[in-house]
Amino acid sequence: MKIFIDCGYYVGKALDYYAPLMDETWEVYVFEPNMELNVSKSVRRFPFGVHWIPKAVWVEDGEVEFAIGGRDDASHISSIRKNTDKKITVPCIDFSKFVAKLPKDSTIVVSMDIEGSEWPVLEKMIADGTIQRLSLLDIEFHDRLLEKPPNKTSSQLRQEIESLGVLVKLKI
Repeated sequence: MKIFIDCGYYVGKALDYYAPLMDETWEVYVFEPNMELNVSKSVRRFPFGVHWIPKAVWVEDGEVEFAIGGRDDASHISSIRKNTDKKITVPCIDFSKFVAKLPKDSTIVVSMDIEGSEWPVLEKMIADGTIQRLSLLDIEFHDRLLEKPPNKTSSQLRQEIESLGVLVKLKI
C-alpha cells in the first residue's frame, strides 16, 4: 500500500507538488485543524480520494491550544512559539500512534510543515520507533521560530532520522 500524509495541509501546496506522481491506488491523508481554510472543498480538486483529518499533528491525543495566524505567521500550536494571534482549542492527534496503526507493508511518504511542532513530534516518533516506518519525510524545520531552542540543530535531527533509514527532503 502507498500512503501519502500531509501534516499541515493549509491550502494543499505539498499535495499539489506530489499529486502528479500519485493515482487512485494511493491512500491520502491530510491534517489541518484550521476550519477557516475550507479544506473539505479544497481537497475536491484532486483526482483521487483525500481523507481530511481536522486535527493538529501532535504528541498526544486530545485537545491543544492553536494560534490562527496570517500567511506570514502560519497557524501553529501556541505553546511552541511566541505569538499574539487569535487562539482556539482544536483536537489533536498523536501522530506517532497514527503512523504505528498503518499497514506494516506500506510505503509512507510524509510532508510535514507544522510550524515548530515538528520537533516534539519527530522526537516522539524516534523514541517510539515509528520514524522508521516512513520512506520519505519532506519537511520544513522552524527552529528559528521556537520560543525555546531545541537541544539539537535541525541538521543533527535530520541526520539522526536519516541514520534510521528514512530519506529526508528539506523544504525551502
